[in-house]
Parts: sequence; structure tokens; C-alpha cells
Amino acid sequence: MIEVSNKKSYKIKKEALNLIQEEQLKGFSEGLQKDKDGNIKLSFSHKGYLCNDDLINNFNQDVQAISFFSGGGGLDIGAQLAGVKVISSMDFDKDSVETLKANNYFAHTKHFYKDISDMSANDYKAVLHENNPKKLILLGGLPVNHFPKQDIGLPIK
Repeated sequence: MIEVSNKKSYKIKKEALNLIQEEQLKGFSEGLQKDKDGNIKLSFSHKGYLCNDDLINNFNQDVQAISFFSGGGGLDIGAQLAGVKVISSMDFDKDSVETLKANNYFAHTKHFYKDISDMSANDYKAVLHENNPKKLILLGGLPVNHFPKQDIGLPIK
């Protein structure tokens, strides 16, 4: 329900705003521009920051990472944008692992759908042998409940 209305602004459609309680909507939309239909218009200017295909294979092969509690891959994306190839990810949430698998940015990554208590060194042996990192970083995400599965304190109509 968010669309790019032109190359310089986003439009949050009024229908999406109907899902938010009036009190929260007032605080959120205060000071924002609205069009004649009640949609919120967010202007932006391009700063030149891009995530593009050139970054996919532009990793420092000496420094690689294994990711634990990967979730949707936020730390993993940051590591790869910094040039560190993430060679494996692990999470016990099926939706999170499927999200990572569907992301071409992690096509080279071995994804484990397991609880950490069910993991062993043998799970990583082939990954480490195949990639042979000179230096290895261990990434660990904080436990976070998923927004659709969590009461984040905002009433929903």
C-alpha cells in the first residue's frame, strides 16, 4: 500500500492508514503532506546509495561470516555490504529461513532451519571446508519476536 508516485516521492495510501488507531495516526502523520485524496506524500531526494548486483560478488574472500539467529537477515545484509561474505545462516523460524533463501543476495549461503540446540560442529564442517575462510566472523542476532506474531502495543482496528 506504498507506491512510488514519481521519482521524488512515496505515497502511503489512505487505505493503509485506516489500519492504525486514530491516536497513533495523529502522531505519525502530524506535519506530513497529504494529497487531495488523503494519502500521505513522503518526499525524498536520491543520495546515490545503491544496493546493486555489482555488490553480490564483491566480497573479501579472506574474511567470511557464519550467522546465528539470522532472522530476516539484517545483520547478514550489513556484513555483506561491508564486503564480508556470509557463508551460512541459521534460524529456528521457518519464515525467516525461507525469506533468506528467496533473497538472491544470499544465493551462495548455506541456510539452516534448526534450533541452535540441535546444531553441531558437523553442520558447519562442509561449509567451512568449501569456503576456507582465513578469518571467520560469528554474527549473532538478538532474539526478536516477529511483528505479525507479537503484540507491539499498538491497537489495530
